[in-house]
Amino acid sequence: MHPNSGSNPIAPPGPEDTPAAHGTPRPASTSARLYAAYQGDGDGKNAYPGDRDVAAKMTALGLQPALIARANRNFVVRTVRYLAEQGIHQFLDIGCGLPPENGLTTQRIAESVHPDTARTLYVDTDLAVLAHADALMRGRREDATAAVQADVADPGAVLDLIPSHLDPARPIGLLLAAVMHFVEDDQTVQGSVRRLTGGLAAGSAVVISHMSDAYDPEAMRQAEAVLRGGGVGARIRPAGMIRELFDGLDLTDPGLVPVNRWRPDDDAEAAYPVSDIHILGGLGRKLP
Repeated sequence: MHPNSGSNPIAPPGPEDTPAAHGTPRPASTSARLYAAYQGDGDGKNAYPGDRDVAAKMTALGLQPALIARANRNFVVRTVRYLAEQGIHQFLDIGCGLPPENGLTTQRIAESVHPDTARTLYVDTDLAVLAHADALMRGRREDATAAVQADVADPGAVLDLIPSHLDPARPIGLLLAAVMHFVEDDQTVQGSVRRLTGGLAAGSAVVISHMSDAYDPEAMRQAEAVLRGGGVGARIRPAGMIRELFDGLDLTDPGLVPVNRWRPDDDAEAAYPVSDIHILGGLGRKLP
């Protein structure tokens, strides 16, 4: 299935929407390309020089963007697997980003538990991400995945997309992983999460990970400035504001914690100092 299939078609990306090898770098970074740059982007296909410059500036601040990105991705893997094991078969992955190098997409993880019934709707604003949709959506069944262009800051439009691919009457696992800190306005973030949560069936779950200034406020202010200088809006929020995004949900143990401390698979990952992670994550269930 391609990103322009289904009831909400989008135009296929043109040359200007593809990675850096195809032309002049764009003037502004995107969250997806920054994530690639943070992880090294060894073949240079998914990040532009400007993105790598932002990554270098983050490192110069004393941060470890590769570690943060890896810890966040591992958090996503664990939360999706947990929700699938708890009986959720369908996922709405907003701000899905580029396909992970290890192939552990949301659909692949869900299929490891529900091989015949897992379904995923991927949502992103970045056409470069949707250009990779074939790899992003690859799974056991061609009709199990779809990818569409939409913005988390327009939750009504996102909710309108759900019936095209998922069953809104059944529980959905909503993923907002490392996406809300790219929305600068606090009221927009709170309103979007509440509207999205309100549109889900009882028994659904919301996974949120978000950069926080809990451990080094000054470094995070500088990180915001670096991101904005690269053309990416950013708001790195206090832990209390992130916790408020789970209001009305039943927060699963261990609550809102550094992502490497959320039910880690091994002691080595949990052992990273929380002051190196700078990203908090949690999972909340929508009760009847």
